[in-house]
Amino acid sequence: MPSTRKFAALALSILLVGQAARGQEVTPEQVREAITRGGQYLLKQQGPDGGWTDYMGQPTGVAALATLALLNSGETTKNAKVAKALDFLEGSPLPRATYAASLQVMAFCQADPVHYKPKINELALWLEATQIKDGKNKGGWHYGTRGDGDNSNTQFAMLALHEAERAGVKVKEQTWKLAEQFWINNQYRQKEQGSWGYFGNSGFGSMTCAAIASLIIARDHIGTGDAAVLDGRIQCCGAGTDDEAIAKGLRWLGRKDIFSVAQNPGSGGWGLYYLYGLERVGRMTGQRFFGEGENRHDWYREGAKHLLGVHDKFSGYWKGTGPGENDTVVCTSLALLFLSKGRRPVVISKLQYQDVSRDWDLHRRAIQNLTSRLEKPFKRELSWQTIDIARQEDVAGRESKLNPTVADLLESPILFISGSQSLNLDKEQVDLLRDYVNQGGFIFAEACEGDGCGRGTFDQDFRALMVKMFPDSTLRRLPPDHAVWYAEKTVNPKHLPADDQFWLWGLDACCRTSVVYCPRSLSCRWELSHPYRESPYPQRVIDEIEACVRIGENVVAYATNRQLKEKLEKPQITLQKRDDATGRGTLVIPKLNHGGGADDATNALSNLLGVFEKQLEMKVDYSHRPPLA
Repeated sequence: MPSTRKFAALALSILLVGQAARGQEVTPEQVREAITRGGQYLLKQQGPDGGWTDYMGQPTGVAALATLALLNSGETTKNAKVAKALDFLEGSPLPRATYAASLQVMAFCQADPVHYKPKINELALWLEATQIKDGKNKGGWHYGTRGDGDNSNTQFAMLALHEAERAGVKVKEQTWKLAEQFWINNQYRQKEQGSWGYFGNSGFGSMTCAAIASLIIARDHIGTGDAAVLDGRIQCCGAGTDDEAIAKGLRWLGRKDIFSVAQNPGSGGWGLYYLYGLERVGRMTGQRFFGEGENRHDWYREGAKHLLGVHDKFSGYWKGTGPGENDTVVCTSLALLFLSKGRRPVVISKLQYQDVSRDWDLHRRAIQNLTSRLEKPFKRELSWQTIDIARQEDVAGRESKLNPTVADLLESPILFISGSQSLNLDKEQVDLLRDYVNQGGFIFAEACEGDGCGRGTFDQDFRALMVKMFPDSTLRRLPPDHAVWYAEKTVNPKHLPADDQFWLWGLDACCRTSVVYCPRSLSCRWELSHPYRESPYPQRVIDEIEACVRIGENVVAYATNRQLKEKLEKPQITLQKRDDATGRGTLVIPKLNHGGGADDATNALSNLLGVFEKQLEMKVDYSHRPPLA
């Protein structure tokens, strides 16, 4: 009987995962099942000592990679085999090999950065010491202590040092500066326009992803942000660090003749290694799509569909194509890292409503910092994205159509709208935002005014937008007893910026406050709240930054109730059909009029009818009728 049940479970998992290969949409359940099967395969391949078969010259490298993949896939040290793998790594001699040392750091940081901090520190010091300090590849890393350096080893060393610093290990600023310059110097600037190769030659997808992520990491640790504290005062809307090299790399990756999830662009192999890097770039840049217009690609959906299509459903492993990806433990680990890290739920999205100006994103690291802060109360790793509704012109000067749909927007529970200058949206864009809120979405907005930002028209434009979107509702000052002031952490009003315009306003729609607006910049303070950098600011400034971060945490907690959709989960959309005549067998629900706000939540009834229609398959009448007296 047990063997029969086991066979039935296996057959069901093959059926679930196999559907993706037949052209159907990939579901969260299919991804979960594939991750489970892949993890089971890795654990079966583990040796009695807790390790896995290694490559020559990289002792413990495969073991560290497999352990990292298992931890990201949801396994913990409560699993005896995972605990044994970590014991094996901790008890092994210092590997003195870049890949192995880097992967050990990442595995220890993922498992328990406090417990393993001595080991993390030892490995990080070795990596810093082996960075190339002079010559043409200054700032890079090689396989070990000697060599010319290459982009792949350099990527892994930087990933490890990034995780080490997040765990509290101090990395020299000069290490990051040298690494940043290494990537700038070897970007391929010929006809590919911004790609990177293995040695600085023509571009590969895997190495371009490595470069983009590495530049983001370096600038995260040393870059000048868009906000600063000068002479004890917060200054917002600064110039920040130039991101042109990153922008060129992203444009190259998204080109119609380049983007792929089935192969490593520009290379004959290492396709799974490329996907491992593509996931990181998508997550770190907040990109849901690569490419533009009709050429846009949802990298996680397409990548997951490809991986489920090439998955060995019986054994549970993945195997790559081309030279270098014949090791099923390595390939399975890389596939699991893509699937597991890429499915982190989106908690908030920045709204890009302009194509040329950066006014919509004046504090570029702010949302990333806020998302990092939210991971502790949410007790899970989170992600953020950018939703682009900007109109673009083609070579003939014609405006593009609006690509995002309401369903695209609803994949994020919160849209963050920011700016200083004009918020000039056309009717289709306004309708899209209205539909988003009516379907359960939440708008969190701010005007970047004062503190160095100047005074544009964003405040008046946003207020006018709310009147246009919700003429029956009013944007009002939120009282101190509203949940946005305490839902996660209490905000001390004494620590708010000394500006009488600094307050939260709200608009009620769909049975709750669905829009929260601040006429001054919150994101400026979030930008200054770096999750692992020291903040040598006066205490008054630290208190002000903390109060504004708490506002962000509270608004997100209120808007989401700490419940987030899984990646790939399709949002439920209520379609309101209005017929002149109500047919027989159609549900009609009248509303009673009274003096207690009978029509305050104008969309509540239609949303309820939508649930009846979709889940109970009932005929319903959406016709709007005023409350009955």
